Amino acid sequence: MTPEHGATVLSFHHLLTAALEEFLEAQQMSSPFMVDALGELVVSLSRYREEGAALYPLVFVCDDLEPLLRLVDGCDPIPLGDGPAHADTIRRALKTGAPLGQAGWSVYVERHDERLRFGLFRTDNFVLCETPLEILRRANDPSLRVIGVVQLADSIVELRGSAGTSQYIYLSGARTDGPPPIAAAKEFLRAVVRDVPEAERTDTLTFYRRVMLDVLRAPHGTLAVVLPKETDPRDVFSDGLFLAEPIDIVSKIRAYRREHGEAARASIHAAGMVVQSMMASDGITVMRSDGAIVGFNVFASQGEKRTAPAIGGARRRTFDALASRVGSGLDAAFYRSQDGQADARRI
Repeated sequence: MTPEHGATVLSFHHLLTAALEEFLEAQQMSSPFMVDALGELVVSLSRYREEGAALYPLVFVCDDLEPLLRLVDGCDPIPLGDGPAHADTIRRALKTGAPLGQAGWSVYVERHDERLRFGLFRTDNFVLCETPLEILRRANDPSLRVIGVVQLADSIVELRGSAGTSQYIYLSGARTDGPPPIAAAKEFLRAVVRDVPEAERTDTLTFYRRVMLDVLRAPHGTLAVVLPKETDPRDVFSDGLFLAEPIDIVSKIRAYRREHGEAARASIHAAGMVVQSMMASDGITVMRSDGAIVGFNVFASQGEKRTAPAIGGARRRTFDALASRVGSGLDAAFYRSQDGQADARRI
């Protein structure tokens, strides 16, 4: 439809195209069709749904599948189709692969001359294994020519390249005045593992990164705090469900590393699932700086002090009150709104 005379047309398309061209140039993967293909991926993944259900496939674009599999320790590739190097092929790849891209399976799109091949590959979905995107975030080798694309939260997409480049893209009015959700989560998790022994710290951090990845995508908002490791949560909060026996993640990790048995593996996996569920509950999830979970469904009193005028909904106001206590009884506080915005404070 032609705009009426004198009307102004505003579009983010040229801004997105310019950003993608610059990103692809840094990856040594620049071409006109790649700009269109990557743009299609970004826009489609920003709020991807099938049959009304939100899906969060991890998609990799590469020039050669084998180096990608070696980089991320991937295996069992399953070709699903191919087509001309065009946005329509990207849409087919997502329509076919996105519903299958879960539980450790990722979608790949491989460039071959003027055609695209697409399919799936698998990585270990165990909660102590890094995701393939986490591995790609550490890469700094332009010769690999690999790009990872994933939705971090509603209308927020991360582009990550093997040349060490990255881009966060906000669409559909997503706010940019706060940290990206993944950055807020990482800041919070630094407090969660602060007093974890060195031998278990990397595994504990990997465990919680996996948990937080699902928390950031959940339809429910989240509040969480970290207490110093010797603190009794009942001395800080008066209302909530406090665990008689804290969930000791570090002990479960030690048991698994010692035994490498199925029972120990299942115990850690189950702990990750229940922690996700706790963080999807109403109220505050309470952790300690030694990585333990000590309470959930906890509520702060209405008398908590505020250092600024009340802004936002009840969850945001509660976070502001908790953030004002960081350094005075709390080591950290984390907040995620129902629409995907996130923030964190720590000492």
